[in-house]
Amino acid sequence: MSSSTSKLWELLKNLDPSAQFYTSGKAPTVLPGLTVKGVGPIALPVSPSNAESLISRASQAPYGEGEQTIVDPSVRRVWQLEPGDFTLDNPAWGDLLADIVDRVKKEFALTVSVKASLYKLLIYEKGSFFTSHRDSEKEAGMFGTLVICLPSRHQGGS
Repeated sequence: MSSSTSKLWELLKNLDPSAQFYTSGKAPTVLPGLTVKGVGPIALPVSPSNAESLISRASQAPYGEGEQTIVDPSVRRVWQLEPGDFTLDNPAWGDLLADIVDRVKKEFALTVSVKASLYKLLIYEKGSFFTSHRDSEKEAGMFGTLVICLPSRHQGGS
């Protein structure tokens, strides 16, 4: 091991669990009870006809660059629905989300109050992507992004 690598290792091994910067996991399948205004209940995995209906109600998802909000399909080609455009009606969904938040708190060794705030429902169709990026703060105190992938047939996503 080089001298600089040894020094870095010495610094890193003394960090406490709160220095962790990501976590991942799997949870039991709980369908959210997704209902979209103007479309109705959406079965999962989403059928091609329901996908078309969702996209017809959606807008092109923008991205933030500094203080600007930009729509550029060469950087991000994804559809979005705002929280006011849909509901998650299954009461068990809230229980699952609370369990995920508790697990995240434990993983990050957090002792403060943590909540998950619904931001958007993103719809990735064949060929959709978002280039490498870092999420921006959406509300005061935000320290991370929780991504929940609903049951769907897909490839890629690395």
